[in-house]
Amino acid sequence: ELAKYFDKEADNLEKLQQYKSPHLIKPVAAYQIREERCLIFPWADGGNLGNYWENHGRKSRESQSLQWIMLQFVGICSALEELHDSNCRHGDLKPENILWFKDDNDMGTLQIADLGLAAFHEKDAHTNVRLGKDKHTSTPSGTSRYEPPEMDKEREKRAGQEARSRQYDIWSMGCIVLELLIWLTYGYQAVESFRKNTDYFWELQEQSRYVVHHYVTSRMSIMDTQLQDNTAYKELLHLVRTRLLVVKVSQTYESQPEFREIAKVLFTSIRKIQEKCQSKPSYLTPVGLATPPRRDVPRAPQTSLSSHISDPEEDAGPRILVSDHSSTSVQVYFTNLSLLHRTTKPLVDVWESIPDNNFAAELFRLIKWDGVKPRRKKRGVFLCSRCKAIDSTQLFDTKCDLSKLERTICDLCVLLSEALEREKITGVVTLRQNGAIVGVENGPNLLSIYVDPGPNIPPGAQLGLPSLLEQGSVEQFTLLNEWIRVCDSTHDKCRRDNAGDILTMPTRLIEVGEPVRLVDSASIKTSPYVALSHCWGPLKDNEKFCTSKRNIEQLKSCIPLHSLPRTFRDTVTITRGLRIKYIWIDSLCIIQDDDDDWERESGKMERVFSDAYCTIGASSGRSSLEGFLADRTPRDYVQLQTQSAGALYVCPAIDDFHRHVELGELNRRGWVLQERALSRRSIYFTSTQVYWECGKGVQCETLARLYNSKAALLGDANFPNSALEYYRDGRQVLIQDLYERYSGLAFTKPSDRPVAILGLQERLARAFRTQAAYGCFAVYFARGILWTRRDDKRMTRIILPAGRRVPSWSWISKEGPIKYMELKFKEIDWATTVDFENPFTRELAAEPEQSSGLGVGGELGTLRGLARRIQMTKWEVLNYIIFDEEGPPDYEDLRCVVIGRDKVENGEDNPKHHALIILQVRSVLGVDIYERVGVASLKPEHVESGGAWVRIM
Repeated sequence: ELAKYFDKEADNLEKLQQYKSPHLIKPVAAYQIREERCLIFPWADGGNLGNYWENHGRKSRESQSLQWIMLQFVGICSALEELHDSNCRHGDLKPENILWFKDDNDMGTLQIADLGLAAFHEKDAHTNVRLGKDKHTSTPSGTSRYEPPEMDKEREKRAGQEARSRQYDIWSMGCIVLELLIWLTYGYQAVESFRKNTDYFWELQEQSRYVVHHYVTSRMSIMDTQLQDNTAYKELLHLVRTRLLVVKVSQTYESQPEFREIAKVLFTSIRKIQEKCQSKPSYLTPVGLATPPRRDVPRAPQTSLSSHISDPEEDAGPRILVSDHSSTSVQVYFTNLSLLHRTTKPLVDVWESIPDNNFAAELFRLIKWDGVKPRRKKRGVFLCSRCKAIDSTQLFDTKCDLSKLERTICDLCVLLSEALEREKITGVVTLRQNGAIVGVENGPNLLSIYVDPGPNIPPGAQLGLPSLLEQGSVEQFTLLNEWIRVCDSTHDKCRRDNAGDILTMPTRLIEVGEPVRLVDSASIKTSPYVALSHCWGPLKDNEKFCTSKRNIEQLKSCIPLHSLPRTFRDTVTITRGLRIKYIWIDSLCIIQDDDDDWERESGKMERVFSDAYCTIGASSGRSSLEGFLADRTPRDYVQLQTQSAGALYVCPAIDDFHRHVELGELNRRGWVLQERALSRRSIYFTSTQVYWECGKGVQCETLARLYNSKAALLGDANFPNSALEYYRDGRQVLIQDLYERYSGLAFTKPSDRPVAILGLQERLARAFRTQAAYGCFAVYFARGILWTRRDDKRMTRIILPAGRRVPSWSWISKEGPIKYMELKFKEIDWATTVDFENPFTRELAAEPEQSSGLGVGGELGTLRGLARRIQMTKWEVLNYIIFDEEGPPDYEDLRCVVIGRDKVENGEDNPKHHALIILQVRSVLGVDIYERVGVASLKPEHVESGGAWVRIM
């Protein structure tokens, strides 16, 4: 049987002699000695393409080597075209099957090998012959990593008998070209990291839908933001994203826009890119992008997940706590997400700084660089002998000893030492440097480097603003409007999915004409408006400027501009500069002493911020009195004149969205979480600079671009679409992350806590196609009520206005940060109907179309549960039960309602009952009314078998 396959292999390989391409390996001989059968091939002394990437990293920075490798890939694609034209496919393309035949100049030729059942020049030769129903497969098994998704789809059907499509090779080439790009732009370590995070380049979603792997998509999106337009790198990336890594395949092997490309067009596209590289040297200038700083994050134990999702409500594994990298003491909760294909990866905040020279060049065309560039200092620049010798954007040695900097005579040494001292860094430090940034290895950025605009910008250098624009100036408004123009015209992901819907307007708006006045939206035509996100602050009654029943008619006539708090006046100024006629400000557009109006309008927040043209965030103001357009402290800079790079402007690095916005005064406010998530795009005014956030990331007033995959989940114009893509098999994890974060925020009025999340809750409920109320979702109700206080400080019950009630089992009924119980949700039997009733089930049966909301009144606020006695000593009560507030005086009166039990079949040594702890508070018409007082994971012997059904409110 094997002899037949050897003969077939030899015949196939003999046909290779007829192919013209020098990029297809040509066999030397096939021979047989007794029972041994052998094939002889030329020896590739350079190894394979994977070896080349690993051992020759410096070549990705050499122009001659870049031209060579581009030419080789043109040859490989031409060889693939020749194979496909003769109705032949390779079936196992990967870097290890592309061999390097070196010449005397360490160049030579790349050749495709392994066009059959044998594997050559691999570290671990392991190509297997698959068996299926006593028949050998007609093709080698290949390497699953580079397989297209249709191989997984057909795996069970083919039983080793069907041949692979030629479009199999196109997907594999897309994988190889993407890894080539990662090697060219980041280096070999980045390739290794990429491979560890992707078992496949595709993954399977719900309803058996195949998509490009989310990590691959994320990496390509980041590269898209970092790479310059009109370069070979950007065009190769576009080719991979739009034509090669495409799930849909044509049945006729023809080039069609919605299907994966064919070899002929692939060859033509690669050849055109290569020809541009030869005619235009800057098209293939080495880039050497900096990878994001690495952080050590504890890894959770890996879970065993099938690549097929059987339960779309599956949750991820244990939660972990890591410290944020900033100098503040803030701690951020992250979640280990169980992703597809048996991997568990944490979602971690990493901010990347990316030059955006195309945008900067266009802005300088509009506002003129000569008018905004820093003026030379009258006293000149003083430099030490080392700094005088600087002739490129590489400013310092990699190892820097702070004590040896010339801080008494050199302006540049002073700038670096002050930056290190601000970050509380002393001694010897390892610096990372590229053309735009000087920073600490695996640490913060220290200095930013800018160059003059012009035709010959050094590779990796950054156009930007060493001196920021004057607040409220024509130039600053030009920048803001240019951000909006680019977003409107080029950001597909910032357009609403429901763009066809009729734009809604809030009930009232502030018109910013002459005079400024409050208007009813029903009396004006539908128009764009700006929404303000701000801190009210601890104001005295005479300092508050609000709309009331008493003054509303006066405000509709005229609002004297000088009478407005400074934050509101500044918002009027910015709105006029954006050429928008209307603003929505909560304290002015909601009647503050009318409970009915406040209840009605606060429930519309989802639409208010969703439909706003943009949101203005007063990020650093602690109250509405402070404003945000005050003059800022000028940024220091040192101007250097170099031969190779021209003028350099070295400044303290101030691009820090995390510190200035995410940790700013505004983001400590409870209302702001949903305002940020629901806004289409936002302009944040901080005491340091202005930031723009939209679905494509963050733009800085300095003209740099910042990107963070975790922050992008909240910046999504169509929230929570991007978040659901990331949390695809653990949607409850998304809810838990958001609600844990929200619970730690502050409110001027604690009674706002149940309301300030309603817009976000409504958006999530629509996305999940479920009902929501009281911080819980119908499909995840059992998990949603198993929360605890986050720290040792006891929570306190929120006193709500008359007519509003939140049940005790909801975390929004109390003040204080929460966390959800650390449970492996897959390994729990939920006790629905046995020990408790999901209140949404009753509500849905009665009113299936009821919208999500606070759930005031009705049965929705009542949880019916089987109250069981607890058999525990006082010591055990204190050790097992986590009380929300102060513990009850009599522990014998406590009862528990079991919400879930550990599955016994999982081999749990000590299975637990996870329960709400309740206490009777009153009896109404013979019905016992209980309230939640805590939560616990109890041993089975702690819980009595019998019980009585009660109401928990």
